Amino acid sequence: MIDLDSAIQHTARWRQRGLTIGFTNGCFDLLHPGHVSLLAQARAACDRLIVGLNSDASTRRLKGEGRPIQPEASRAAVLASLANVDLVVAFDEDTPLKLIEALRPDVLVKGADYARDEVVGAELVERRGGKLILVELAPGHSTSGTIGLCTKEDTLIEIWFVQDYLSGKVLENKHYSEKVEAVNARNRLGYGLVKCHRLQNGGVIKVDGTRRMADI
Repeated sequence: MIDLDSAIQHTARWRQRGLTIGFTNGCFDLLHPGHVSLLAQARAACDRLIVGLNSDASTRRLKGEGRPIQPEASRAAVLASLANVDLVVAFDEDTPLKLIEALRPDVLVKGADYARDEVVGAELVERRGGKLILVELAPGHSTSGTIGLCTKEDTLIEIWFVQDYLSGKVLENKHYSEKVEAVNARNRLGYGLVKCHRLQNGGVIKVDGTRRMADI
């Protein structure tokens, strides 16, 4: 990963050699086949491909709390290792418009899930004689979907008592088994209950809609 000034120097040298410069951007949090396909199609449309990478702060604003899963440096290292990627430049803004203005790519590439008028920088690139390409997406792949599979809560646990969420008062001492997924879904409906599993050391495991099986 390099800074914007260094990227500008690279693009100047490429232009002197008559090479076409492509640009795409994204968070690329957990790299999957959909990302790889998009980058391969982007690189096929140009001689050199620059990837604008949302910084950690930018990704968090775009995707919400808990993202990114991988920090900026790790995401950049993975991208830079790909043969289809020539440069990685991070940006802290909500959109890559500043990068596009500075780097002046000949080709701007986004996924076909965007409409042409939704692509940031498209008008700028086309006004300079460049082109926008919307590439086909590989179906069935998304970072959010991958995260969902990794965090699927289907663990069967023993419930020993039920507490009121605010007062801590024990409302039920019934002993039974239930999937964590079901417990969390019910608590997210706003019943205000916390179901707890006893530990041998006298503590409990709390299962609620915001924290999965946290020691209290």
